[in-house]
Amino acid sequence: MEPTSHFVEANGLRIHYLEWPGQGPPAVMVHPTGFLGRIWAPYAERLAPRYRVVAVDTRGHGDSSKPESGYGWDQQAADLVAIMDALGLRAALGVGHSAGATAIALAAAARPELFAKAVLIDPIISPRGETPAPDVQPPRPNIAEATKKRRAVWDSRQQMYDSYSPRFPFKDWRPEFLWAYIDHGSRDLPAGKVELKCPPHLEAQMYTQNPGFDHFLYLRRVACPVLLLRGALTDRFPQAVAQRMEREMPHCRWVDVAGASHFVPMERPDEVTALLLGFFQDGG
Repeated sequence: MEPTSHFVEANGLRIHYLEWPGQGPPAVMVHPTGFLGRIWAPYAERLAPRYRVVAVDTRGHGDSSKPESGYGWDQQAADLVAIMDALGLRAALGVGHSAGATAIALAAAARPELFAKAVLIDPIISPRGETPAPDVQPPRPNIAEATKKRRAVWDSRQQMYDSYSPRFPFKDWRPEFLWAYIDHGSRDLPAGKVELKCPPHLEAQMYTQNPGFDHFLYLRRVACPVLLLRGALTDRFPQAVAQRMEREMPHCRWVDVAGASHFVPMERPDEVTALLLGFFQDGG
């Protein structure tokens, strides 16, 4: 099922979103840093027509505006609020992964009427003043510096696939997710070349915003039921933080997905879909 493509004005930006029509309530899906709304296509096809699925390209990503600033957590949440206001979305079912999950949580804290339920998949959460939990793997090279050096122009999309597919983090992805990213996360250039739609220097900026931001000041205000999904092998979302979220958020249930990394949705789509549908259809 092909989605329809639309644009909406939000916070002075032209934001692109995809919609898969459905008869049920809206399901708003927000992608991780560096990707785009189309990454959710395999899920949207499973959820529609039971739900009206809306997947946004956040600022700097996909076909949305790419300003040189404004990538902090507060702005990402404000953008999502503005998008939902512009589309008249209320009591939505939120599904976010990584930074997208964090944006949904912050938006739900600011505006409780926007979300009836939220699924937060391996969110990026930084409790101020806490030392790293013992289950966190050794730190990788500085992600922002590595991102700045990312190759942006390729000879073809097939070349991108052949390069990405054997390497972390893509090697364990189901192919439909990697192709969704490659096909729609790149634009055509002359002579058959392609270029990433998310400029590496902007993606790098997203990893350096809001040092010391205390997410828990906001997470405690999230009133809707929350399903917290964590990859059991993740290196981004410590078990201790998941435990604290479950303890301090009013209506939060935490589930570990066995054998999955930070990229849970791309590695375990069948299991994640079953969890989403069970949570959405639960009357609690």
